[in-house]
Amino acid sequence: MVEIDRIKQLAKENGVSMAFLCTKLGKQRGYLKDIGLGRGSLSENQLEIIAEFLNTTTDYLHGKTDKKEK
Repeated sequence: MVEIDRIKQLAKENGVSMAFLCTKLGKQRGYLKDIGLGRGSLSENQLEIIAEFLNTTTDYLHGKTDKKEK
């Protein structure tokens, strides 16, 4: 399962809004909020796009490691 709080924190650290990440995924503005509320899930492809944009790994976003740098 994706750790949405990690995405939020990295977005904040990189000066990027969650709405901006949604547009990068080709989704509506509240898409990631819905994911955080358990109303859907991210595909591995979407997660890779977010990880690449935030300069991290999908393992970090999954909570499998605490190392956020690539």
